[in-house]
Amino acid sequence: MKKLDKLTMFLITMLIIVIILGYFAIKSSMVDTYTIVGTVEQKWIDYGNEESHYLLRLDGNRMIEVQRNAFYSGKEYNSDIIFSDINVNETYRFTCYGWQYDWAGIYWYPNIIGYVEINEE
Repeated sequence: MKKLDKLTMFLITMLIIVIILGYFAIKSSMVDTYTIVGTVEQKWIDYGNEESHYLLRLDGNRMIEVQRNAFYSGKEYNSDIIFSDINVNETYRFTCYGWQYDWAGIYWYPNIIGYVEINEE
């Protein structure tokens, strides 16, 4: 009986740790934002089996995506409008969330929630 109690406590502790780590991973990936500056070299729609994705390739072979986010709502965050307003061969300061870890094979590209065109003069 005592062994079962120790095992149960260990499993509950591990579950709590996983929940806490999951919370911070989701929060940092979907709520915290940062900026990326780059020139758009290519843009396209990737038609997948279940849904399509708006993708942009920036200079330096960096990839970013435009998709809806549950934490940001309103017409200024409309992914269709953002994607259609962005032009190839223009430089932008993108406000993003998300990440890309090439070394680990995890490809959730940074996701654009806003942009400002940078005019080089």
